[in-house]
Amino acid sequence: MSATKTYFISGASRGLGFGYAKTLLASSPNVRIVAGARNPSNATQLRQLATEYPQRVHVVAWDVDDEDQVKAAASQLAQDDFVRERGIDSLIVNAGVFQGGHTPPAEMSMDDLRANFRTNVEGAIHTVRYLLPLLNQGHAKQIFFISSICGSMQGFYSESAAGVTYSMSKAALNMYGVKLARELGDKGFTVVLLHPGYVKTDMNKFDGGGNLTTEEAVTLATENVFLPATPEWNGRYMDYEGKTVPW
Repeated sequence: MSATKTYFISGASRGLGFGYAKTLLASSPNVRIVAGARNPSNATQLRQLATEYPQRVHVVAWDVDDEDQVKAAASQLAQDDFVRERGIDSLIVNAGVFQGGHTPPAEMSMDDLRANFRTNVEGAIHTVRYLLPLLNQGHAKQIFFISSICGSMQGFYSESAAGVTYSMSKAALNMYGVKLARELGDKGFTVVLLHPGYVKTDMNKFDGGGNLTTEEAVTLATENVFLPATPEWNGRYMDYEGKTVPW
């Protein structure tokens, strides 16, 4: 029998985060999910998912914009029977925002820049920092950052002046992920930066964007990245099809 594998997914109440949770649960009866949500009381889909998969879904309050809340939630989670003895095997750092739309540098707002960095960079750092003890306790030791092609210096989006504040935040996230991979690689960790695709989610609704449905994006990412990932992938920047993304 395959060993049980426990994933923690931030931003799991909707969009890609919820899709990843649902698809991973369906992939194997040995998968368990700790679903982080900013406001669990409003997470109707997550509560329904927990009903569909009894004893395999654990919902926790997880507001990545609030370091004190994340720290307290991680401490409480470490005492919970759901993870106390086995830890967390795989972390999917998914919570993120897209503030400022396609605004170019000459028109960028510092408020948009701070909002993107607060959630996409600082929030990711808080999530990793306070869950690292539980990841050390797990057997897979995987960290997946949901990044974006927008953070690539060579990707197609870099050929446009648009979306500067969001792109800057994802480029910063990529650097943090690479540095983390260098720090933790010798300890058996696999750290991957993942471009999830241009997905038809609420984040892209402002411009009617997206060429992938959420179902397509989460299925491809699960099949091509989450499930087959090995330690040899540590430090890679990949897309949902498992292809290398240029830095």
